Amino acid sequence: MDEVIAYGEQAAVPDDGRFTGIFDGGRGATVTLRQDGATLTGCYVDNGGFEGGTLLGSVADGVARVVWDDHGSGVDGTALFVIDSRGHLNGVRFNGGSRTRWGGAPAPEGTTTPCSEAQAPANPIADALESAGEVTLYGILFDFDQATLRPESEVVLRQLRDALQASPGGRVTIEGHTDAVGGDAYNRDLSQRRAESVVAWLAVNGVDRARLTPVGKGEAEPVADNATADGRALNRRVEVRRE
Repeated sequence: MDEVIAYGEQAAVPDDGRFTGIFDGGRGATVTLRQDGATLTGCYVDNGGFEGGTLLGSVADGVARVVWDDHGSGVDGTALFVIDSRGHLNGVRFNGGSRTRWGGAPAPEGTTTPCSEAQAPANPIADALESAGEVTLYGILFDFDQATLRPESEVVLRQLRDALQASPGGRVTIEGHTDAVGGDAYNRDLSQRRAESVVAWLAVNGVDRARLTPVGKGEAEPVADNATADGRALNRRVEVRRE
């Protein structure tokens, strides 16, 4: 595991649409991203165009955390991206126990992908719940080691509220997940309190509380390697599932 020690104050990174574009994904792959505020959608093509899928995630503090879903094989996983000073996409992709680099320079002008000209869904959370019955949300953020929602979470919370209000008949589970820093019992409690905070926000903002079940999963269901900082960042998430 690599460790870096740095001194000084990090400059704020504007979340200004910098992830929008088509990028070389390496080995014949392309990654298409479309950023709308804190929301990130897109698609990717692998293996020279024979494989590919979709991306959904959020951007905070200049870092994109996404879930990828390979529609050809049913395989899915998580990824973390940044845009470097050259405008290149730099990231890592997790699939079970594997961790690989993902990204590269902006693709040549004229490059197209299956979603490069397609219209983004008006509400990608509603679209994911409708098609898959579940969605992983990285844009719901909490104060460090607390269950207090950060103000920038409201963008994704409003999308989730609108998605649930558009389909008012069913119950959903709101799951909190943590990384593996700290004890298991502590993380279960923290994730439970975070799930309850999301439920409380939704209830105050027009979703029937009886439809919502908060569940704290703690560190029990990692989607990436807890031995790395990027893996831990991807393990900290909220998942929403139809019951």
